[in-house]
Amino acid sequence: MANSQMMARSFKFWVLATAATAVAGASAVMVLGRVAPSLPASDLAAKVFPIAEPAAFRADVALRRQDWAAVRRWSLREIQVSPVRQDAWLRLADADIGAHGRLTIAGTDALRHAYDAAPYDLDPLHRRRALVQHHLAELNAALRDDVEIERRAELQGR
Repeated sequence: MANSQMMARSFKFWVLATAATAVAGASAVMVLGRVAPSLPASDLAAKVFPIAEPAAFRADVALRRQDWAAVRRWSLREIQVSPVRQDAWLRLADADIGAHGRLTIAGTDALRHAYDAAPYDLDPLHRRRALVQHHLAELNAALRDDVEIERRAELQGR
């Protein structure tokens, strides 16, 4: 079999495998070059594969640029796909602090959701701890209780 035929078969397999892994209701097989050839690859990936990762990537880029509106927009998109992503909720709290200079009610709510998501997404715990320590005075009583429970659990685990 010629090398070009093998490449063509590999590409067809890749297109079919990629289409098969599309999330929740993607009903058409999309050949990337023909769907929207003028879109950048990251935009095309976000349209073809509506998963949390492209939104998370864009939210992180916006966070580094301190574009608080974009952080909020992309984090909310990530949360729509996967509401148990603690890092998305923490980014919303970060955006609230960046936009207002302190935690407002919206930021406190985002932090509350980060605590609710903790059993599902344990990776960004250190980030949450740092955020809480810097804004402890702005937390409501229920969040302070959660912080204390987390601190005691960590001490008992050592």
